[in-house]
Parts: sequence; C-alpha cells; structure tokens
Amino acid sequence: NAPAISELFTLPEGKKKIEYQDDSKAKHAGIFTFHLEDHTIGNLLRYTLLRDENIKFAGYRRPHPLENKIQMKVHTNGRVAPKEAVKQAFDNLNIEYSSLKEEFLNEVKKFKGQ
Repeated sequence: NAPAISELFTLPEGKKKIEYQDDSKAKHAGIFTFHLEDHTIGNLLRYTLLRDENIKFAGYRRPHPLENKIQMKVHTNGRVAPKEAVKQAFDNLNIEYSSLKEEFLNEVKKFKGQ
C-alpha cells in the first residue's frame, strides 16, 4: 500500500507544486493543495497566516496518510485575496528563517573562533 520512495520526493511531470481553487462555500476563501508536503509546512504556514489581521481562518488537513500532500483553506476578510495572503506568509517565513540562519552562522563563527 505504501507509495514508492520516489513518489515522496519527485513531482510527476506536468503537476504543479501548488494548486489553488476558490472555495465555493465562502466568499474571500480558497483551498490550496501543496503536493509533496506534510505537517511541517502546514503548521508553519498556518501559524504565519493566523498572525495576519486580514485572515479570518487558516487550517490544513492531510487528506490521506499515504498521500504526500496537504490541503489548506484560507479565508480572508476581503481586504486581501487568499493567494496574496499566502504569498505574503511565505515571504514572511523566508525573512524570518533567513534571519535565523544568519544568527546561527554568526554563533558558529564565534564558537569556532574560541
């Protein structure tokens, strides 16, 4: 039943990493499907989105344990589109982790210099 190892890391040809569709049940909401991702990016992105005042709801689910994808629903207040909110959240994560990496490398240099 388990997928082949290559399926866990290789995106099939013609498949997009991120797919988006408007939520038919709620205005200013959309559902993102992230292929080849799991709880790591799901939790990080959800947490980052929920810090944004324009986000009413952000949650994700893993449709099936053997499928290597997550689906995230994002509902905004209408001042910003769900796609823009997710893009901004990824930008914020990039800035945050770039800063963390820089701090870590500086501490490694200090440690090696002792």
